[in-house]
Amino acid sequence: MIAMECDNPNWAPIEAVGGPELCGEFMWMMRQSGIEFFKHICTRRYFLLDSKGRCYRQTAIGFEPADLETQLKRARGEGR
Repeated sequence: MIAMECDNPNWAPIEAVGGPELCGEFMWMMRQSGIEFFKHICTRRYFLLDSKGRCYRQTAIGFEPADLETQLKRARGEGR
């Protein structure tokens, strides 16, 4: 079983990526395996960042590095 942490939100990664304005678009949901899960308030899609601001996407076999801009657009519901 993978431990999930649902206390002590860490806003630093998303704030480093886009400042307080970007934080206002997301809710911090949890931390799993060192990855912070941020959920967009409108689309309900997740944006995953580690403590160094690296972006990830969740797959059937775990987390894999992902392009930050692509994942941010996906979370916002922009483009395709």
